[in-house]
Amino acid sequence: MNVSKITQYSLNLFCIALFFLIYYFYNQRILIENQTDIILARYNEPLSYLSKKQFKNFRKIIIYNKGPTLDHTQLPANTIVRPLPNVGYESHTYLYHMLHFRDDLAEHNIFIPASYPLTKRKNKGVKTILKKYHYWPTYFHGEYLKNDSEKELWHFQVDYYKFNNNYNTLLNTQYNPTPCHDRPFGVWFEKNFPGQQINFITLNGIFSVSKNRILQNDPGIYQSLISYLDKDPSPESGHYMERCWKTLLE
Repeated sequence: MNVSKITQYSLNLFCIALFFLIYYFYNQRILIENQTDIILARYNEPLSYLSKKQFKNFRKIIIYNKGPTLDHTQLPANTIVRPLPNVGYESHTYLYHMLHFRDDLAEHNIFIPASYPLTKRKNKGVKTILKKYHYWPTYFHGEYLKNDSEKELWHFQVDYYKFNNNYNTLLNTQYNPTPCHDRPFGVWFEKNFPGQQINFITLNGIFSVSKNRILQNDPGIYQSLISYLDKDPSPESGHYMERCWKTLLE
């Protein structure tokens, strides 16, 4: 067999191996998508983006709707809509799901606010998750604390907050959150996460996590945290919880 034939034979083998490798990873991707739920916290945002191809293979898209009634005919076939009272921001929504649907959790779970396409930072966080969760199923959108910011976080409190999209401000003009009875953040954190330290804060309510990580916590922990959130549409404690998903689930 001359050199040119050997080279052609090797090239053919390489192409066949590459084809099967691509086929394998494509099927693995579909398999993982079929074991993954999207949990979407919605108030008044449009949801037309759910018709995109990237959402079609998920096991379920679960929309927790705290605003106007949705037209189900405009939603993908794999969508479930669960109405909730308008309390507690997306933190209440996520804790509610973890507490009340423990027996029906997907192997992989992606938690995102419905407003994510409307702001650059949220959009970037969700795009990162949708690219990585197939091989990096636990991911928290946020940032590590610098040494000098831990003390600043301890004193963190929210006296004014305005939704960063016009769809939600149409329905909610409450810009002064209801103060948490355990404030500032450091007091609330020490009460709810005793003995733990926080060196990473999650941002914008965007993260992915496995079923096992949700189930590792006793339901009482979720019940205790949700009790801060289930009475008011704009609780300060929602901003506290937003920063602690990695602490809770890792």
